[in-house]
Amino acid sequence: MGKLDDKVAIVTGAARGLGRAYARRLAGLGAKIAVADLDLKSYREFDAEAKAMTAESTADTKASTIDPPLLDLVVSMNLFGTVYSCSAVAPIMKRQRSGKIVTVSSVAGLSASADGGYAHYGAAKAAIAHYTRYLAQDLGPYGITVNCIAPGVITTGRIMQTVLPGSSDSNRDRSELVALRRLGTVEDCAKVVEFLATDLSDYVTGAVIPIDGGLRRG
Repeated sequence: MGKLDDKVAIVTGAARGLGRAYARRLAGLGAKIAVADLDLKSYREFDAEAKAMTAESTADTKASTIDPPLLDLVVSMNLFGTVYSCSAVAPIMKRQRSGKIVTVSSVAGLSASADGGYAHYGAAKAAIAHYTRYLAQDLGPYGITVNCIAPGVITTGRIMQTVLPGSSDSNRDRSELVALRRLGTVEDCAKVVEFLATDLSDYVTGAVIPIDGGLRRG
C-alpha cells in the first residue's frame, strides 16, 4: 500500500525535468497522476532530458531594463499559471474538505542576484511564494494545506544546457556557492514534494521551503 493510494495528483509541467520527477515520485506512492504540459514530448528539446526518458541562451534581463513582452510572458507562465491552476482545483478540494497544493517558486524569488539579473523571473517567483501564503489562509479552514518549494540550482537538462552557460557566473564552479558543495538533483526536490503531498506534512501550511543545499546568492 502506498501513502497516496486512491489519491489523484495533477502535476503541471510534467513532461520533463522537475515536473517529470514529481510525477514519477507521486506515482510511486500510489497516486493516479494527471500529467499536464503544453507539449508532452517537450523533453526532446534538451539532450539530457531525452536521455532520461530511456528508463538561444538565457536572456540577461536586468531589473532596470526588463523587456515588457518578456515580462508579460514570464509572469503569465509562472504567476498566472499558478493562480489559474489553484483556482481550478480549489472548489473540488473545498467540497471534499481535504487536499494538498504544492506551488513552485525559486531561490530567485527569495533573494535577488548580486547583479540584478533575471529580475523578471525572480519577481514572478516571489509573487508565487506570497500568493501561496495568502492561499494557505484562504483554504486552511477547509483542511487544505498549501505550501511552496523554492529550488536552487538543479541539474535538469534545461538548466545545464541554457541557463548556466548564459549566466554571469558561467565560468565559475557553482557548487562552490552551495554549503553542501554539490548542485541539486530532481530527486532532491521530489523528496520534498513527497513530504508536502503526504500525511507527513498535515500540520504544515503557508511554508516556503528552499531546496538549495545552502546556496549563497550574494
